[in-house]
Amino acid sequence: NFDGKQMMHHWQKLEKHLDLSSDQVKKMGQINLQYKKKFLEYAEKISPLTIKIQRLTLEERIDYSQVRSLMEKAAAVQVDMKLDRIRHKQEIRNSLTDEQKAKFDSLRPQMGKKKKFFGHFGENRL
Repeated sequence: NFDGKQMMHHWQKLEKHLDLSSDQVKKMGQINLQYKKKFLEYAEKISPLTIKIQRLTLEERIDYSQVRSLMEKAAAVQVDMKLDRIRHKQEIRNSLTDEQKAKFDSLRPQMGKKKKFFGHFGENRL
């Protein structure tokens, strides 16, 4: 899990590395809050589905059609969530200058591998 304290630390690194203006920091904070709310909504949708799937698979006789239906619902939510992760990163990127975009883009490969520079930027793992 990626907690708020870690996120703040990584945002401070990002702010310094990209030399963000105070207006950019404010705008990105608003963007991040918007997406944090969306990701919480996704968690609220997926969690009950996951619990129901777990319960169903513990039954003596598993209703595979019901399990499949719940899995498909959860998968649809995950697709929406992943699309919003892409949108989130793009909105952040669009608020940068061309020079900052180049620096940001150079960090993106690190995000997908070890996530050392700034962790789960724009992601909320469920």
